Amino acid sequence: MLLRHSVAYLFARGVPGIINFASLAIVTRIVDPGEYGTYALVFSAVTVLNAVLFEWLRLGMLRFLPKNTIQRDLLLSTVLLWYLCITALVAIIVVGLIATGGYGKHSIAITLLGGLLLVSYAWHEINLELARSELAPWRYGLLSLGRQCLFLIVGGSLAYLGLGGEGLVAGLVAGCVLPSLVSTTRHWRECSLRGASASIGWRLVKYGLPLTASVALTYVLSMSDRILIGWMIGTEAAGMYAVGYDLPRQTTGMLMMVVTLAAYPITVRALEQSGEAAARAQLRKNIVLLMMIGMPATAGMAILSDEIASLVIGEEFRETAATIMPWIAVGALLQGTKVYYLDHSFQLAGKTVPQMWVALVAASISIIGNIILLPQYGVIAAAYTTVVAYLFAVILSYVLGRRVFPVPIPARELMLISVATVGMIMFLVGLKAYQGAYPLVLKIVGGGAVYGGTIVVLNLNNIRTRLLSRLVAVQAYERGEKAGSGELRHGTDEGQRSNP
Repeated sequence: MLLRHSVAYLFARGVPGIINFASLAIVTRIVDPGEYGTYALVFSAVTVLNAVLFEWLRLGMLRFLPKNTIQRDLLLSTVLLWYLCITALVAIIVVGLIATGGYGKHSIAITLLGGLLLVSYAWHEINLELARSELAPWRYGLLSLGRQCLFLIVGGSLAYLGLGGEGLVAGLVAGCVLPSLVSTTRHWRECSLRGASASIGWRLVKYGLPLTASVALTYVLSMSDRILIGWMIGTEAAGMYAVGYDLPRQTTGMLMMVVTLAAYPITVRALEQSGEAAARAQLRKNIVLLMMIGMPATAGMAILSDEIASLVIGEEFRETAATIMPWIAVGALLQGTKVYYLDHSFQLAGKTVPQMWVALVAASISIIGNIILLPQYGVIAAAYTTVVAYLFAVILSYVLGRRVFPVPIPARELMLISVATVGMIMFLVGLKAYQGAYPLVLKIVGGGAVYGGTIVVLNLNNIRTRLLSRLVAVQAYERGEKAGSGELRHGTDEGQRSNP
């Protein structure tokens, strides 16, 4: 089931990821770094505020919807009521900021668009989590694809017409609103505000709020660097850094997310229906698949960063992006290991407070490190700080997680994955002198073939054994088909001879 759902989510996230990749290539050729920096700062602020205000609803729904003891309509009605209450609070704050001039140096349009993006992005994320909880990867993919396509079409068009960063924000609002409206009419129609349950609401609060703090701090860790760069260096520097940061996150991070999108709901169901032993068996499969994808993707992004930046990104952004991409790729691997695996210790145990302390330590390291190092070393300091902060987060998550719900760390499998990744690295380094679009494609395809071939030779997870068994079965089936056809023809010939 894990592999089947992972493949489905690979398409569900992969196609929108390709669109997002194309968006980055197009947008960085339309807007300048300052305009992209405006968009990046607004989106960073929205993701942090979404984590603070709405994330607990999404996480609670993901945790409790698979339970057979909670009716779907009661849970969704409760989520809907809380969402509308928080949305009303956001609307009051935005109107108050505009009325009192509290929006500071930002324009009224950016303040309004930021508020709209916050509530529409939150509802879109809730709908994504509903699809994920109900093991509906294709619905998840359509929602994601709709958002990315509309962002590219609407946001790119508005930016091209001269609206710059504001146009990009408006495009993302459209990308969140329209797909969510379709999902709402189809999958929330049985819900009503009168059907909300106080007891379910309390369970969501009790489970989600400590987790919300940790998730919010995680977003602070991943987004505070560009906010601090915008404040201490300038919006233009923040835009260039954001592009270099987003490319590895949309490759390594997206691929690792694909695994956990499929794996975590399956793990929750295993825990609820079969107990801890079944959940740990599933977790072992999860980490092996997570690293099988994450480690080679990180190595490839780090080695090929110059070529990828030259091919994908606009000229004004390339130098900065190519410099920070290898470091951010390593940071994305560490982040994925923590968020998509080690943090499941706290979530499956229902003890999410330690996760909050881990995130607090990592976010503090990131903020303090950036404040100290950015003035002296520039944007590269933010990349260094990202790696250090996530490394501490991984270590703390593992140590504290073992106390509440130990997750397996299969050393042998991880060693074999490392060996296969080293083989791929040697192949890519050997072709370093060849530059350009076609050599880059050759390197990606060839590196993947070397990595995959090594995995088969090393027989990781009995891949070679299963492939050989499947091949033998296919050959036996084909021989049976040919024998059956021969017998059928022989019988036909005999019948013809007996009936002249």
